[in-house]
Amino acid sequence: FSPDGQVIATADLGPVRLWDAATGSLVKVLHKSEKAKSIQFTPNTQSLLMHDVNGLGLWEMKSGERIRTFESPSIPFIQATLNKRGDQVIAWTTEGTVCVFEITTGLRKFNTETSSGQLRKALLTPSSRLVVTIGWENVARVWGVESGKLVQICEGHEGSILDAEISPDGQWLGTISEGYTARLWPLKGIRTSIPEGNTNP
Repeated sequence: FSPDGQVIATADLGPVRLWDAATGSLVKVLHKSEKAKSIQFTPNTQSLLMHDVNGLGLWEMKSGERIRTFESPSIPFIQATLNKRGDQVIAWTTEGTVCVFEITTGLRKFNTETSSGQLRKALLTPSSRLVVTIGWENVARVWGVESGKLVQICEGHEGSILDAEISPDGQWLGTISEGYTARLWPLKGIRTSIPEGNTNP
């Protein structure tokens, strides 16, 4: 559903289709899209963030055309999502590359290769100041978007972290690991960079 509840987007083996939620009638077919892996409406309902076999891009609903492409510096992205405001997109690969792009310009403002290797998930705080990554290990890593540096490691789980979420106010990180252990980590007050020469964020 679109944020205003008026449009439904569907994807199958062919192009993405947009439907009127009230009448069920077909509104538009995005003919150049193909086999979409994920679809997400922007908050203003004017565009769609789409991850399909052709890569990650922003599509204008009115014209039905791709208006922006977000390219990975390494292998193709495995997943992507918009931040709460809908002005930035975070995307990641299975091998540990994480990128943050500005929606309006396509500018890549954050790019890192995580030391954990394969990634399960990457998250962007509502303020877009911090990125959180979890891999196939028992720690979560917090990165400063502006500095591109690792600013905190959340250690304490005995088993691999299976999932993570950031609270709506961006103050807390919640993680759950193998063995069904859940932990909360404060994000408020984390510096977005570390002093020169400090190797222990």
